[in-house]
Amino acid sequence: MKYEAWFQYPEMIISIQDLGDKYRCSEFGLNETSRRSFKDCDSNMELKFFLLSIPNAPKKEIITLIAKLQNKKSKALK
Repeated sequence: MKYEAWFQYPEMIISIQDLGDKYRCSEFGLNETSRRSFKDCDSNMELKFFLLSIPNAPKKEIITLIAKLQNKKSKALK
């Protein structure tokens, strides 16, 4: 299982997996090793808006990840 990124928020950590046709965001507590919940996003835009909608989001890191994922998808289409 490969994770594209891990983002730390004040009350949780979110991991992002690229599943090919969608992205899975898994929520973990700060001091927990088991997942609390997850959300699937069908596009880069949905992923971006979901991650940015969480209070105190690490905006710079999220924008960098979205650019990386868009570049990766466009290379795969060529």
